[in-house]
Amino acid sequence: MVLGRSVLLILLIAGCNTVTYTASCRIGDDVCQRNQNAQTLAIIGQEAAALQLMCEDSTIRSTLGEQCARR
Repeated sequence: MVLGRSVLLILLIAGCNTVTYTASCRIGDDVCQRNQNAQTLAIIGQEAAALQLMCEDSTIRSTLGEQCARR
């Protein structure tokens, strides 16, 4: 009987928790998706491709200046 109550308590507690996936973007969030794609490219050693992707954004391009111009 104690085991049954423990299992029920665990299920109730687990059911109250919200799972959030921080590594996913909302549907249609192109900026978030671009940032994640650039991060993935950098992680796999494609820093130049990641920088090129980020430089498509005018704000980042103006901030990085010459680094974007060289690509």
